[in-house]
Order: sequence, then C-alpha cells, then structure tokens
Amino acid sequence: MMVQVTAVGAYIRGCRFQASEGLIGAALTVPETGAVTVKDTTFVADTVSVTGQPDEAIEMTTDANLDSWVELTGVTIDAGAYGWANESSLDGRFVAAESLTLLRGVDVYFEQGGVTQGFVNPQTSTGGSRIQW
Repeated sequence: MMVQVTAVGAYIRGCRFQASEGLIGAALTVPETGAVTVKDTTFVADTVSVTGQPDEAIEMTTDANLDSWVELTGVTIDAGAYGWANESSLDGRFVAAESLTLLRGVDVYFEQGGVTQGFVNPQTSTGGSRIQW
C-alpha cells in the first residue's frame, strides 16, 4: 500500500502500512510544506525474499527553506524478515519523533545537513536499528 499526502495539513492515526513485495517508492510520502502528524501507526516490510524488498517506510523530501513540520508519536517501523531497500528519510524543517519503535534493523535518516531541528525519542530498537541525524 502506498499513500501520498498532498494536503497542507494531514493527520494519520491508527493505521497499518504493510509494504508488499517490490513496492516502488515509500509506503507513506509526506508533502513538502505544511504539517503532518502520524500517531499510533505501524509500517511493516512484508516480503518473501531480499530481492523483493519494498523501498522505504516514510519519505519526506523537502527544500530546507520551506516551513514543514512532521510529528511521529507511537510510530513503529518494522523491517520484517527481509528488511527495507532504503532507510526512511525525514527532512522537514522541524521533526518531533516520540515513542518511536524501530524493529529488526530499521534505519531512519534525517537529512538537510543539519537544517532539520527537533528531537527523536526512541522507545524500542532491535536488530541494529540506527538513527542518523
């Protein structure tokens, strides 16, 4: 399943994104401007082989000059048995991630060379999961 948010403000709560074999693009793509809140939501890579890895759970590609806000609360990203092909990339002007759970080696990357401000509070991390800011 792929969802692309196009609104200036979006609220996603209590969803399960099950990224299947060979998903091209992110399970959730968030807009370049505005505010996106994701709460109590799970992203799972559901594949049967390494060659079928879905691209990534969440992607936000934005210009550092744009005013954007991403809030993640109670979000779980699970690599499943064979993982994601790429790390999830978040690069809004401000990112707040609270109670973030990264399972089975998930990588999360905050971009824009230090322009992104905010905080990450990982709740659980397994399998060598990494957060790069």
